[in-house]
Amino acid sequence: MGDTAQPIALPLHDAAVGDLWVDTALVTKTDFVQLTGLPSYVDSGKPADVSWHKAVRYCNARSRRDGLDTAYALGADSSTWSVDTSKNGYRLPTEAEWEYLARAGTSTGWWWGNDSTWDAMSPRAWWKGNSMGASQPVAQKLPNPFGLYDMVGNHNQWTEDVYGAYKADGSKPDPQSFEFGIHRVYRGGAWFSGAQFLRSGYRQHDMPLASGYIGFRCVRTAH
Repeated sequence: MGDTAQPIALPLHDAAVGDLWVDTALVTKTDFVQLTGLPSYVDSGKPADVSWHKAVRYCNARSRRDGLDTAYALGADSSTWSVDTSKNGYRLPTEAEWEYLARAGTSTGWWWGNDSTWDAMSPRAWWKGNSMGASQPVAQKLPNPFGLYDMVGNHNQWTEDVYGAYKADGSKPDPQSFEFGIHRVYRGGAWFSGAQFLRSGYRQHDMPLASGYIGFRCVRTAH
């Protein structure tokens, strides 16, 4: 886990990731609106662009709809919210889980190799070189070796983790969370991003607020 091309993605280290079920595509605006009734700008097949908190609420609502145990305990104060990864309900991936899914068994800069030319990237991702200045409907590009669409490009994706410096102790069990901080990690790059932001190990973080370029996909701990 990590990336030698970005200082905050160092040191390279091992991380333990358990068995997962994962959405093959990003949650769309249509998915989000139909389940929650809350707006995500325009109702369509493009990726939902919502705050981290609304993404978590969606996960719990989807768990209840499907008869699963909710993974999140939500209180009045969002700073006390917690996740139980032993539950069978939907949740956001940890940063380690996200990178595992994005790499899909590879160790190169991008899941397709180390080629960041237009010809290499454009069949596989929406990025600033081909997006025409806007996000696009999900699952239009080639999937990665795990069969997952838009793991990089189109929309960044929220992870579970609060941002913090990496620790080199690969024996720490997943999820790797950090005790302090309010920024949440998001990954993957977006429709306006340059090639480096789509690297499998590239990290970004910000306040957990809605934007026009951060979406999410759900995972479930396999039982």
